[in-house]
Amino acid sequence: MGVSYIIVDSIKLSSTIWGKVRKAVERHYPDLVEGYRCVVANRRSYHEALMARAQRFAEKHGPAWRV
Repeated sequence: MGVSYIIVDSIKLSSTIWGKVRKAVERHYPDLVEGYRCVVANRRSYHEALMARAQRFAEKHGPAWRV
């Protein structure tokens, strides 16, 4: 059977939600806090990089790519 298409979206955290998520990440995965902070602060570049990565995956593995 296989995959016909993929759906990709990026994370968007409000400042209130980010504060809660940050506390959990600090507690359980402290080495990831800076990476998440960069994603929250630079959402557009993160989103563009994620979409480019997903498109390359689709081109290589065959699921339809739709925006």
